Amino acid sequence: MKNKRFAYDWLIYVIVALLSIGGWIMAFKVRFLPKPYEQLTLFFGGNVKDYSFQDDAYNKLSDKGVLKVEIVSSNPADTTFQTKYTTAGLNNADIILVSVDIASKTDLSLTFKELTSSYGREFYSQNNINYGIILSISDREKLAKYFYFESKDYVLMINANSVNSGSITNNAYSLVEWMVNYGE
Repeated sequence: MKNKRFAYDWLIYVIVALLSIGGWIMAFKVRFLPKPYEQLTLFFGGNVKDYSFQDDAYNKLSDKGVLKVEIVSSNPADTTFQTKYTTAGLNNADIILVSVDIASKTDLSLTFKELTSSYGREFYSQNNINYGIILSISDREKLAKYFYFESKDYVLMINANSVNSGSITNNAYSLVEWMVNYGE
């Protein structure tokens, strides 16, 4: 009788073994995920041309403890843009890169850090507070390797709720500085 038990219950043993292996894999994946202060997320209001930006930015910032740089983008012409801008951009991204048109429709005081350095560029202000840096035409031309820019002004802003905006690290500022000085 005991030998027949395996013949009937083999599927249960296989399922238990697979679940155990899956549990270990998930545990190690979660254990080795980058911490919020080890990764940077850039939200771009437009289309990305080349995602190698993530690797180039990582290579530039890895000495500061950054393990991952990620781009999240959404085209402003899409019907889902406002939702994605709010959830992925305003709530979760460390840095936001959008057109001045979009920034002007956003209450920046609720989300963005006041900037004290413009890195030699023009500030973008709302209610006399400097929330962003306007990318010059030459800045956009340099970054056009990665991003499709429309023929309008774009602004870089740092999310005040980001752990990378000064509460744990200043990596968001480092990424903005690298982007503004890209190619120099």
